[in-house]
Amino acid sequence: MADKSCDKILKGRKGNSGIPELPVGQLLFQALKNAPKHSIAQVNGNTGATITFEQFYKESVKLAIALKKIGVQKGDVVSIVSENLINYWIPVLASAYLGATVNPLNPIYSEGEMRRALDQSRPTVIFCSENAKDAVVGLYEQLIYVKRVITFSETTPFTDSKTSLQFFNGVENDIDSFVPTKVSMDDTAFILCSSGTTGFPKGVMLTHRSPRHYLACMSDPLFGTMSKDCVRLICLPLYHLIGCMQQVLSLYCQSLSVVLSKFKPDVFLRCIQEYRVNRMLVVPTLCIFLSNSPLVDKYDISSLEEISWGGASMCKDIEAIVKKRLNLKQVRQAYGTTEVGSACTIQVDLNKSGSAGCLCYDFMGKVCDPEKDTLLGPGKVGELRFKGPSVMKGYIRNPEATAESFDADGFLKTGDAGYYDEDGYFYIVDRFKELIKYKAFQVPPAEIEAILLTHPAVKEAAVVPKPDERAGEVPIAFVVKQDGKNVTEKELVDLVAEKVSIQKRLYGGVIFTSELPKNNTGKILRRNLKEIAKTYSI
Repeated sequence: MADKSCDKILKGRKGNSGIPELPVGQLLFQALKNAPKHSIAQVNGNTGATITFEQFYKESVKLAIALKKIGVQKGDVVSIVSENLINYWIPVLASAYLGATVNPLNPIYSEGEMRRALDQSRPTVIFCSENAKDAVVGLYEQLIYVKRVITFSETTPFTDSKTSLQFFNGVENDIDSFVPTKVSMDDTAFILCSSGTTGFPKGVMLTHRSPRHYLACMSDPLFGTMSKDCVRLICLPLYHLIGCMQQVLSLYCQSLSVVLSKFKPDVFLRCIQEYRVNRMLVVPTLCIFLSNSPLVDKYDISSLEEISWGGASMCKDIEAIVKKRLNLKQVRQAYGTTEVGSACTIQVDLNKSGSAGCLCYDFMGKVCDPEKDTLLGPGKVGELRFKGPSVMKGYIRNPEATAESFDADGFLKTGDAGYYDEDGYFYIVDRFKELIKYKAFQVPPAEIEAILLTHPAVKEAAVVPKPDERAGEVPIAFVVKQDGKNVTEKELVDLVAEKVSIQKRLYGGVIFTSELPKNNTGKILRRNLKEIAKTYSI
């Protein structure tokens, strides 16, 4: 599936999607303007609140006019601090129409975390939900670069936090004459926060080529589905790359999307049943839930046709279980990071189970020895590196980290370990920083976790390194048991020992816990577990 004309550097197909080469604001402005007026665009699965395409269009244009009147212009930054709400994307759209850069932020940041994130992006205006209001308004007076803080909820209008007046009164008559600001495809469209799994999140600058590239990939039946008949469940935060791009896709396609402002397993399953959801892009922890939770059998989720996942690797056994249990037509693994700005590989061959797929449109990929910086061939594990239209410009106000993220040929260094096969399909092994250094061997935690998850009493598992005087590091597992089921440490240690080579065994033992620490997108916070592992003795 990939062109290997350049030795050990793979190339994806040339893009020919028919998606206009336009900034995201102009793409979505036209899509909403031409959408069926009274069709429901989005529903909040937690509250039942809905919004039509006409409301999205009119409210976003009115807000853009109001923002323009207070001086917001091309190149300014507008931050959005909110949980998933049906009107979350109204300020996103309004800002994009004006050529401003959108900076979505995690609403549960502490005051210190919020201050640091805002100091990175330095927004002119901040929109915040009622739930995030206290943290943001409390900082308002300290942030000299912020002109306005505007609050909103699903039941209250956009309101100036100082005057308590509705923000866009008196602009109704200007809607028909509004025209989006012209911007370059290379201007910054979004500043998204990096995952923060290894330190404080950095501000990732993505150009207008990122959402346009995602739409181009999804318009090709080989990579995805672009249809008005799609009903997508967006259960990841809208400030996350996956949630953001799924929202772009749904609005552009004029298809229904269901958002969750708060994830609850029963609400998640009820929404699939009630709204006949047929497409989802999730993280592996949700796939694991769908593979082993008894709650799944209590709901009719037969409408689901396709599940895609990204954000981390997942073993092919879980992939097979999910596909069989839910009777899915298609399961796809995609690979991308916030810094990649879109998907750079997507699984297209059903016979390549466990693969993250082949290169997407206009992408180049290679695998390198991270220490020698030399190219590796098929089947050789090294650092995955990619170059393509959606890749970030860099980290805002952090030129040192930006320079360190690219090699001499302009390829993004992902920090992920993986390889490609003879057919050009990529496989993700693990994060290089998460590989366990046992003597002279590098042990991928994901491989051991996949084995633990095959046990019927194991609900979740995470494997991290534990310091060891003789071996350097040994694998130790943190395990959450299924409700009402039991398993011993010895059983799990023996299970792993039966299936792996000697260096990959659980020499650090097993710690049973009620839950695993995770960030807001479901990624396991391994650094927290590593600290616990340091103090644990068998």
